[in-house]
Amino acid sequence: MEKKIKEINNYFRDKIVKGDYEVKTKGTHTWSIIIDEKYHFGLWICNGSSAFSIYQFDSFKPAFMNIEFREADKKAAFKRISKAIDENIIEIKKAQLEKLKIELGE
Repeated sequence: MEKKIKEINNYFRDKIVKGDYEVKTKGTHTWSIIIDEKYHFGLWICNGSSAFSIYQFDSFKPAFMNIEFREADKKAAFKRISKAIDENIIEIKKAQLEKLKIELGE
């Protein structure tokens, strides 16, 4: 059983490290992703590669499984998504600016 669990863990870890998933939502701290159109995971994407990990968004709907990443995996996964993270932060800041302009009547 342990061997199968490790095999499944490695399967999902490799998918995440390679970027083989669909991003459902992007936030400044977390992303919600789906692997193989079925398995939901939350990614903690804030605080650099050392903090990259699986994040549980909702205690009532936990991630499919918790995945342990080696440091090299964290760095590879974070490097792959860092450009998208930067672009997402810019999108969020632009939306905040537009909202502020509306509030200020500009």
